[in-house]
Amino acid sequence: MATPALALLALLLLAPPAPAPDDGGPPPAPPAPAAPPGERTAAVEAPAPAPEADPWVAVTTGDDIRVRAGPSVNFRVLERLPKGSWMVVTGMAGEFARVRIPGGVPVFVSADLCEAAADGKTAVVRRSDVLLRPTPGQEYFPLEGQKLQEGDSLAVLETAEGEGGGKWLKVLPPDRIEYFVHASLLERVAAEGERAEELARITLERRDGYTGGKEAEAARAAEKAREDGFAALVEAAAASLAKAPAATLPPDAAARQADLQQVMTESGSPATRGRASRVSRDYLVREKEMLVAKAKAESSAVAADLERKLAAVEERYRAAMAELLKASPRAAAPKHLAVGTIRRSRSGGYELVKAGVVLHEVESLRYDLSEFLDLRVGVNGKRIAVDASKGEEILRIDALEILE
Repeated sequence: MATPALALLALLLLAPPAPAPDDGGPPPAPPAPAAPPGERTAAVEAPAPAPEADPWVAVTTGDDIRVRAGPSVNFRVLERLPKGSWMVVTGMAGEFARVRIPGGVPVFVSADLCEAAADGKTAVVRRSDVLLRPTPGQEYFPLEGQKLQEGDSLAVLETAEGEGGGKWLKVLPPDRIEYFVHASLLERVAAEGERAEELARITLERRDGYTGGKEAEAARAAEKAREDGFAALVEAAAASLAKAPAATLPPDAAARQADLQQVMTESGSPATRGRASRVSRDYLVREKEMLVAKAKAESSAVAADLERKLAAVEERYRAAMAELLKASPRAAAPKHLAVGTIRRSRSGGYELVKAGVVLHEVESLRYDLSEFLDLRVGVNGKRIAVDASKGEEILRIDALEILE
């Protein structure tokens, strides 16, 4: 039988080492939890995330969506998001999507590795390759593949005592940090670049919700001030033109027209851009009147020169007006080529009727038109000539939408 001293020595040799105080690596794996609804159990050794060339915006399709620290249900849940939440998908790891969440998700960092600001609201990382944790301690896997680097700035939400001792900071990490959501719970919305403004707004509002700050409110106020400034430039240009004598331009015409051009290209308000377009058109009309009047005053001297100047003025006016129209808002194209009710024609075919008037004889290689009899529909397609000498044609339907 072994002596008590030898037994104690054997236990000490077999015991696992204590975790490093500087959060230098992951602890032993905890037991795998049961898979929650909407997620199937993944292996502990999840495949490495596959990067995508073009990140895309996704929206969550269910309630209480779990955001995890890694691509498996063996990783801790960091947060739960409601239905309709936006995120940016950057790649896949098995059945999980690797995502960036606007504004971030709170995680924990060892306070020994950061230097906090005097107000306690921000902290700067003072070492490279610092791990992010789901809880204030080393008892669970860190965020898969995510590390902070020296100089990274963090928004500090609160401080906490570690589960195994030590001081920890609950923070919002940099925007580049990625999390994991089961891919079956996401629906594609658009490419990331197509939703940049909405993502920026969501980021500010989400961070404000965590920090109690007013970045989103300040951004909205700045945007309003910017649009108010654009509107003031337009009204100042209009007032300057109104004060000038007939058939003349105000002394500051060049500066006013430059202001109007800036508004038409930079304002986010369709109403303000439209107003700027109309005032700019007034300047062009006034300039034309002024130049025409000047040219006519010289007509007694050289009639031929007058004609040349009039032609030059007209050409300049038309070119400027063409450029102006390019910047003006355009009406949206009609959704359908024609709208009406599908009826049987006397010849046994089909026709599209509106208010008792036959708009088109119709046919379709794609649809069985008998299924749409007496229904009001919008259609798109091509006009096919039947008898060119009589001007007879038939509309071949390629796309059809029931409108009632």
